[in-house]
Order: sequence, then structure tokens, then C-alpha cells
Amino acid sequence: MKDVLLEQKILNKEAIIGVVGLGYVGLTLSITANNCGFHTIGIDVDQDKIDQLNEGQSYLFDVTEEELSYALQQRLSVTSNFGALALANVIVLCLPTPIDEFQQPDLTYIEQAMLEVSAIVQPHTLLILESTSYPGTTVDYIVEPLVKKGFVVGENIWVAYSPERIDPGNQQFQTNNTPKIVGGMSLTCQKLATSFYENIIKAPIHKVSSPQTAEMAKLVENVFRNVNIALVNELAIICNSMDIDVWEVIDAASTKPYGYMPFYPGPGIGGHCIPVDPQYLIWKAKQHTTEIAFIEQAMQTNIKMSQYVFSRLLQVCNHNKIIPKEAHVLFVGVAYKKNSNDYRETPLFPLLALAEQYGMNYIVADPHITEYMYKGKVYETVTLTAELVQAASIVVIVTDHDAVDYQLLDIYSQVIFDTRRVQYPFVNKQYIVL
Repeated sequence: MKDVLLEQKILNKEAIIGVVGLGYVGLTLSITANNCGFHTIGIDVDQDKIDQLNEGQSYLFDVTEEELSYALQQRLSVTSNFGALALANVIVLCLPTPIDEFQQPDLTYIEQAMLEVSAIVQPHTLLILESTSYPGTTVDYIVEPLVKKGFVVGENIWVAYSPERIDPGNQQFQTNNTPKIVGGMSLTCQKLATSFYENIIKAPIHKVSSPQTAEMAKLVENVFRNVNIALVNELAIICNSMDIDVWEVIDAASTKPYGYMPFYPGPGIGGHCIPVDPQYLIWKAKQHTTEIAFIEQAMQTNIKMSQYVFSRLLQVCNHNKIIPKEAHVLFVGVAYKKNSNDYRETPLFPLLALAEQYGMNYIVADPHITEYMYKGKVYETVTLTAELVQAASIVVIVTDHDAVDYQLLDIYSQVIFDTRRVQYPFVNKQYIVL
């Protein structure tokens, strides 16, 4: 009957929601739950983040300070004290899952959080993991610590996995209208997790048979993207060698109304998901003595794309009689994708490393990022001016933000090398697209 009581609390918006990890996933989820009428407690171990949020300052591009301030005035509270979760009826873990230097899963954030959570969580609470990881993570890192504390999952505590689907900068699909996948440890776990998401999300909830299935589905989504990006990156290289415009080829192929969807080349892959998630699957496959050479090859293709892009940059230098050591390069874009301030795994950094190897002087501009950390140091971006653009030997467009002043670049640039095919009618005679 306790599950019925929790479900009723969720339906009546009386359940208290705890969200552990206030990054791109957790903060947006916290605000969404608040806006749907739930008292929400956000937890993060980074006290600087907590202080910033309590002062009404948002560090996410997709969360405005108006939205944050409204939520804090309503039902949202944020703290670094895990003890606050003793009040929670539903706890959602939204924690980083990076890979280590050996390209293996690093689940330290989940492990450390569960040490805290399992120590204070009350019976008859629903725990949901949203972090992306390999199939089996929910069992290994959520269920096992609870069992060690004496809980019986499915009876006096409930556990489910529902992968996050956050796309920074996407104005069409956000937390509250993106379909969710839910896999519970039991039918009751699945029912409760589904009820929770149905009350905060205006989109279908797709139920699967287990957390492992939901975990694999998340990996498949991003492996699909990684492989197709690798394919189109290879096609870009082939087309360039044949003096064929790959962008025109993609536009032509996209006219087919079935059996095809367009992907586009670029300077490399970025973000937390596409470069990282395939590594989780590769690592897990090796544990099962299974080869997935196709996915591994796609990873390598995308990693090498920055080298190809830089080789094209050197060709542009050579064509314009610019000696690399004397070049002054203006890189436009730190973020890994347009209209975002997220620069995790950004393709810019491999390009900067190569530029440094060749002794190039460079500056970096991004309308959404004022400073960035590169090789352990913090650097400031510049604001585009006619003088800065004129002084650059080459402008390299790394991120196709809508907010970039492309007219300024078009008028004052000596040479533009565009790695994204910006949708702007450039007339600069030295405009080169990847």
C-alpha cells in the first residue's frame, strides 16, 4: 500500500522531489518540477554553484535568471547539504559520468553521491538515475548500495532508470516536452517513475522492461549520431579530394522523402554525450568479449577530423602565402554546438593545440562565452570588432552561433574558413567552406 500512497502524493503534487546534481540536466529538471507544482530540493556538492544559484545567477544558457528567480521564490530550494534529502519522496540523480584517461567509465560522482543518499534516504522513496552510462549501472551503483543498507528494492524502496535527453540550445525540445524512457527494477518501480514523469512532462512516456534496456537505448541514440557524423565527415574528405561540394551533395540527398536523414560535417564532435557514450558501449562490449569495430572506427574518424580541418587551414594559409608562424588566427566559437554556452569536449581545443604546435598567434571569440578553461587555465574571449577582424590573417568559424555578427566578418575579414557552412550569404572573395 505504500506505493499507492506515494503515487497519490505524486498525483496531488504533495511529493517532495530531490534532485542530486545541478548541471545541465539537474537544474532544468528542478525548475521543471517546481513549475509543475512540486516542492523541489536541489543538491550539489559545488558550494560556489549553490551560492550563485541562491543569488539568482544562472550559469546555464538554457535557464534564464528570470526563470531561476521565479522558481526560488516558489517551491525550489538549493543546498549542498545531502541531509535535506531525508524529506524527499522522489530522488533523481543527475550526475556527470565522464570517461577516464584510459577511456573507461568513471562513475565516481554517482558512487560518492550514493554514499550520502543511501545513508539518509527514508523507506518508501523512489530513486531514479538519469545519468548516461553502461547497461547495469543502475543495478551496480544504485540498487547494491541500497541493498547493503537493508532495503528490499521493489518492496520498501523503488528504483528506476530514465535517461536524460537534454539538448543545450534547442528551443523546440526541452525537458518538459521531450519524450522519456522509463525502466524500473519492478512493475511497481516502473509505475511510480512513470507517474512522476507524467506529472512534469507533456510528452509520451515510453516504458521498457528493465533499467538495462533503458540504459542501452540511451547509448544507441548517441552511438547512432556518432557513427553518422563519422560517415559524413569521411564523405566531406572524399568530396574535397574530388573537388565536389559536400554541402551541395547533402542538400541533394536530403530531397529523398524516405530512407535518408541528413547529417553534416564539421571540425569534430563535442558535448558530453556523442564523444563519451560510445566509449561506455565499447568498454561494456569488451567485458562480454564482443567486438564492435564499426563503432570504434567511427570514434577514431571523428577524433581525427580536427587534424583534417587543420590541414585544410594550412592549405588556406599556403594559398594566401601566409606563413603559419606569422599567422594571426581569429577562431569564432568555443561552444561545441550553436546557440549554447556548453563547451564540454569542444572541437575548438584540438584546433588550438595544433595551432600552438605550428606557432600560430590566435584569439577566440564567442558571443555566449566570456571565458573558458583550456589546459587548466582560464582564458577570456574577445568581442568582435572591425579592428580585430581586420587584424586577423584568417577567421575560422568553429561554431555557427546565430548571434555572431557575420556581416562584420564578411566586410572586414581577409580570409574566412567556415567549418560549419553558416547560413549567411557571404560575398567575401576569400570565403572557403569545409
